[in-house]
Amino acid sequence: MNESTPSRPLARNIIEVLGSFGTPPTRGLQYFNVGNQSLLDALDEFYLSSYLQEGGAAYKMVVGDYGAGKSHFLYCLRDIAWERNFAVVKVDLSPTETPYNDQKLVYAAVASNIIWHEPEGISDESGLTRFLEGTLERITGGPLSLETLNNPLYRALVDTLEASPVDSPAYQTAVLAYFDALIRQQEERLDSLTRWLMGEKTSPDDTKILREVGVTGKIFRTNAFRMLRSLCQVIRALSY
Repeated sequence: MNESTPSRPLARNIIEVLGSFGTPPTRGLQYFNVGNQSLLDALDEFYLSSYLQEGGAAYKMVVGDYGAGKSHFLYCLRDIAWERNFAVVKVDLSPTETPYNDQKLVYAAVASNIIWHEPEGISDESGLTRFLEGTLERITGGPLSLETLNNPLYRALVDTLEASPVDSPAYQTAVLAYFDALIRQQEERLDSLTRWLMGEKTSPDDTKILREVGVTGKIFRTNAFRMLRSLCQVIRALSY
């Protein structure tokens, strides 16, 4: 099977999704995409492979009628971003669920919808903690165990995160504590850190556990934008 031929499960999934729903599948668009390659190439050349790689930022809006192919185009752009080692988040903004004037809800939506992408497979998983776990396994080169604590790659990751500028020290500490608890399989600590990182409501018991690892404060509407910036800075420090 050459690179231009999808695997049998992927091909079947493409047919089923297109035939059943008429919406683009989340995987395999490159096998039937036509008509927009020049635009994708331009965005890749002038942004994904250059300006954004150098730390720049940009905002683009895709406008089109219903059924015009907006989602299809964005999925194609997403695939190029993954090839360039970008982290990708798909968030549906709405005035009720993710209003612009409530940054805490926006943060929670981003944390819930950041995508962990495996190059092989039919579907992806979402969620910040899954993203962190997958990144840790990818960097350290395998399944996690107590031996990971002494893995030079893990130690280098910790050193990099500790040395990286992050707006919120509490956020930086929470991510480092999450990695440590994940390796040590400390379920109670993981649960508390997960709720905090995901922007969910935390209990007094969570607060006690969080303080034990040096995480103080909570994610509120007033500091959520700072936490969102901190999330972006952490992702950058993780070599994305």
